Amino acid sequence: KDESYCFQIIKEGKFYYETDMLGEPLHSWPATNCFYSLAKSKKDGKLCRGIIDLEERDDCLYELVNITQEGLLCKDIKKALFRNSCLVKVGIANLDESFCDTICEQEDCPDEILGPEQYCFDKVAVLKKEISLCPKGSGDGAYCFAQFAVMNNNLSLCKKTLSKPGMLMHCVKLIALINGDPGLCNSLKNEFLAVCEQFHNVYYNRPCDEVFLEEVKKCKEYLSNHKPTENLLETIMYRADFD
Repeated sequence: KDESYCFQIIKEGKFYYETDMLGEPLHSWPATNCFYSLAKSKKDGKLCRGIIDLEERDDCLYELVNITQEGLLCKDIKKALFRNSCLVKVGIANLDESFCDTICEQEDCPDEILGPEQYCFDKVAVLKKEISLCPKGSGDGAYCFAQFAVMNNNLSLCKKTLSKPGMLMHCVKLIALINGDPGLCNSLKNEFLAVCEQFHNVYYNRPCDEVFLEEVKKCKEYLSNHKPTENLLETIMYRADFD
């Protein structure tokens, strides 16, 4: 079967039947989905463009990108959520930050804690071990820098997470865990106090010195209950309480 076959059954208003190896019908779909089946069998995402229904066309393109990793097909997806998800997936799979750059080109991304563009840059940066990619996205790369701090056991890199109040101390906590040194929980006090004052009455409603002592206590408790053999990067989560 080829494109002309699909166009013909659409013209005639017929249904397309997918068959098994013996020619027995498996499913019957509206004729436009002939292109869907044809695109998958030939592994050619361009055939999805023959599908009239926009949602079905998006589904077809997204699935073909999963099969072929042909990232250029993502741009043909009309629905922003699917298109951005597609570009993130291809960018990470191919370790190619150029796909991250094209996310949200066609319309603004929703107001999220961590948008798909920044997430894409963060993941590619960590996988390629290229810290220069961290600030490339729409955010400031705080989560990305925190991961590099842990990967390289570099406490100084935690200072690059100052825009995320909770992430600063989480970064310090992980460095302390890696080194098995509770004393490190007291690190970067001045940086934390500066962040606390900046976000006072937003995230904190007590004197910042008290908040810091509480954070140090939590850090030491964390060390007593966790081991550095865990996948520490997974604890650097994209969550509201780190924002």
